[in-house]
Amino acid sequence: MMTALPPRVGLPAQVLPHAGASDERFWLPRPFGAVHPRRRTPWVSILFSSVVAYALVLASDISLLGGTTSLLLLAVFTVVNVAVLVLRRKPVDHRHFRAPTWAPVLGVLTCGYLATPLSGRPAQQFAVAGGLLGVGVLLCAVNALVMRSHRARGGAG
Repeated sequence: MMTALPPRVGLPAQVLPHAGASDERFWLPRPFGAVHPRRRTPWVSILFSSVVAYALVLASDISLLGGTTSLLLLAVFTVVNVAVLVLRRKPVDHRHFRAPTWAPVLGVLTCGYLATPLSGRPAQQFAVAGGLLGVGVLLCAVNALVMRSHRARGGAG
């Protein structure tokens, strides 16, 4: 079903069930944590992200979506590289991989630059990215209100 779409259009279904749908904080609706009994795949998350991806493809130009996906991934990679630099300052009690300092610094600089208008990105990509992030924040706020109401009535989660 998803084979006709670019690999990163829409929400990554493999991440959704691990993003809070199945833990005690319960910040995503519980159905997103549902795993198919035989295939062991997050089928509700896959279905949801497929619907979102198809809606985006039908409503927009595929090259705009590709550019927007690239923009958002570069922004995420920038944040991840910053996190690497911040987290390396915290001591841990076990041996782990440690990248040389220049690698995440280079990642922050290059990804950060490529995710700005200075790199020549069309303004339309920023508009679409902002709209998608805004919809995500709105859905998160609605879910938080619903979950607060659910907990106030004595529901689990």
